[in-house]
Amino acid sequence: SLAGITLDGELIEGFASDKFDYEEELPVGTTLLPEIAVQCGAKGQEVKITTNGVNGVAEIVVTADDGVTKSTYKIAFSVKLSEVATLSDILLDGESLEGFQAEKTEYTVNLPVGTRIFPVVSWVNGDEYQTVTREIRQDGTVVLKVVPQRAELYYEYIVRFEKKMSKNATLS
Repeated sequence: SLAGITLDGELIEGFASDKFDYEEELPVGTTLLPEIAVQCGAKGQEVKITTNGVNGVAEIVVTADDGVTKSTYKIAFSVKLSEVATLSDILLDGESLEGFQAEKTEYTVNLPVGTRIFPVVSWVNGDEYQTVTREIRQDGTVVLKVVPQRAELYYEYIVRFEKKMSKNATLS
């Protein structure tokens, strides 16, 4: 058995020499496994470490000095999924939407009299792991659907446009 297993120099939480299965959640965006090191429990042990990536299982096979007796420790790694489902900004023709707040989902934009073309709606992602889709409805309303890595936590922003109509009914 081992006296310890460390990940990037830190002892695995809850380590016990007679506990063989561990789970480690890695931070959002992790692409490399932490460095796995072991502290042998006796002289003459042979240790072989096999890894299978950040969303896989690392196996540590410990062979005793007799060359026959073996123990296998397993660490199941998983990368935490991003839950950021809000945008950092919504832009109209490249300018920040007045009154934008990440948690506010619906906006009505009043367009000046004579406006014939709706502004182009774009956005600034809340983090690099989300996916944003834009739907433009027949009436010009724009729906931005923000899907984080944990897809069930999606968020939708709705931007409606209202064109002001002239109230001038007189002739010049």
